[in-house]
Amino acid sequence: MKVLIIALSILFGVYTTLCAFMYFAQSRFIFFPAKKLTQTPTTIGLEYEDLHLKTPGGTTVHGWYIPVPSERKLVVFFHGNAGNISDRLQTIRILHDLGHSVLIMDYQGYGSSNGTPSESGTYTTALISWDYVTTTLGLEPTDIIIYGRSLGGAVAIWLAARRSPGGLIIESTFTRMADMGAHYYPYLPARFLTRVHYDSMSQIVKVRCPILAAHSKDDELIPFALGRKLSKATPQLAKFFTLRGEHNQAFLMGGHEYHEQIDKFIRNPTDD
Repeated sequence: MKVLIIALSILFGVYTTLCAFMYFAQSRFIFFPAKKLTQTPTTIGLEYEDLHLKTPGGTTVHGWYIPVPSERKLVVFFHGNAGNISDRLQTIRILHDLGHSVLIMDYQGYGSSNGTPSESGTYTTALISWDYVTTTLGLEPTDIIIYGRSLGGAVAIWLAARRSPGGLIIESTFTRMADMGAHYYPYLPARFLTRVHYDSMSQIVKVRCPILAAHSKDDELIPFALGRKLSKATPQLAKFFTLRGEHNQAFLMGGHEYHEQIDKFIRNPTDD
């Protein structure tokens, strides 16, 4: 009995240590920034404006504005949790070829942006992006489409819940970070350990613009069920598009049919 008690005590100590580590170090499991920009829109033959925008806290965030001069509609794109904006040239190319201007910014700690990655930092970047397109570029909110992929979908939802864009596109994203924790670590009390929340379920009900949602049944990183559950939480859903392919390939594998849906939604989000 004494040996059993000692063994259980050791196991309990290991378990609580693991819980403490996951609580305090969880940002390491969420944010995977790359600092080096490996290419620019010039690489794919596109002209762009190099932006360095100041946050209210004095941090500088970096991004690109890729205009289509004849187009009033603009897509503000928020990328996922890894890499930086230089890894998203294929997305920029497709949106540009569809005829839409694009603004893409790196979160704090990503690429050439200063600071340290954090949930609040991604939200600050979102607000700075919105202020730039509405104030500096002078666009009407109805001419702005917010588009977020993966973790960027949570950022996009958060912003759309606080501003009034013409439409919102969410792709391959999740309900809340606690649900992701429960999926990956079922042996831990993830809902009690979560410090990085990204609670899109509580935010999406505040969004008042039309929403286009998409997710792949083959997604190996973010379960399709979470993306579907998120889309069903809002009465503003205009369409849910079922993609195919792994998480990082679904956008491309959606091909012409999916890109056509995106184009149609950007041009007229209220068109059923």
